Amino acid sequence: MNKSLATLSLAVAGLLAAAVSAAAEPKITVLASGLDVPTGVAVRPESGEIFVSEGAGGKVIMVPAAGGAAKNVITGFPRDSYGKGPKFDIGPLGLAFLGKNTLIVGDGGSLDGEEFVRIYALTDDPTTKALKEMTVYDSKHKLGPILPSVKNGRGEGNFYGVAVTAKGIYVTANGDDTKGWVLSAPLKDNEPGELKTFIPTKERVKVDAPVAITISPDGKLVVGQMGEVAAPPDSLLTIYNEATGDLELRVELDDVCDIAALAYAKSGKLYGLDFNWPGTKPGALIQIDAKKAAGVEGTATIKKLLDLDKPTAMAFGPDGSLYVTVIGTAEKGAAEKGGKLLKITGDF
Repeated sequence: MNKSLATLSLAVAGLLAAAVSAAAEPKITVLASGLDVPTGVAVRPESGEIFVSEGAGGKVIMVPAAGGAAKNVITGFPRDSYGKGPKFDIGPLGLAFLGKNTLIVGDGGSLDGEEFVRIYALTDDPTTKALKEMTVYDSKHKLGPILPSVKNGRGEGNFYGVAVTAKGIYVTANGDDTKGWVLSAPLKDNEPGELKTFIPTKERVKVDAPVAITISPDGKLVVGQMGEVAAPPDSLLTIYNEATGDLELRVELDDVCDIAALAYAKSGKLYGLDFNWPGTKPGALIQIDAKKAAGVEGTATIKKLLDLDKPTAMAFGPDGSLYVTVIGTAEKGAAEKGGKLLKITGDF
């Protein structure tokens, strides 16, 4: 090959590599902005509508899959304050669907021992054919509360994450830090049973605050321990047996400060959000490749994909798109809040 042909080949190879890199780079689209501390997201089966819990707004909203104006779905949630330097107002937290027309909402706006997991039946207004707006009190089921006791400690609250299987509803709780409970409620014919304490994660792994939760492709409970906020990176990835609650894997997430959400893509790859309680660097969307080492201990390779401004929740849609909520930062002097719902597309 002569020198000019070799040069041309290298140039073409460089262009192809750049094109592949650009195609693989995740693309962000803002579907909704001006949100007031969004803390939960779930995609409605079949319709693909995106539901968001707007914590400081005390409501759950719906954003059409194609984008457009957000609509109130459930309003009137009480609000409380959460966090350390800074604090955020929170109300409804974790969201999950149980079929197309049943929405599960975790409370965060009341005192520990007084909060509920609320389950709503979504219906269309007979006149407008639009989704009928409800209040917090219109729930079909109200699970809980987890009252103070010798077993439960000071009672439970701040139901941040919600995950659902055919057998049960699983909820992360941030009330009694001495236990770090994951709660559960059995399901029979899609009807929930009593909400009870299930896995005392703090006792198992010696790290606070189960926050993120999802279900693995093989039916395991996958839980993210956020650790202490405003502290050096101390997040964990843990996997539990759904039937027994036994710990099967414990993985330290190096350089991940505050794991806030977890979700599996259709490919089976696991993704997470590092909130990074406002510190010296932004939050992030990460990919987590965890492997078992010895016993229940494992190792993980962490790949950072995007910087995000205080990300809180994530869910994949039926087309493979990833929906992420961020608290964001409001423009100085602006009336509009900084929260956003993002649609992220890429090679997940």
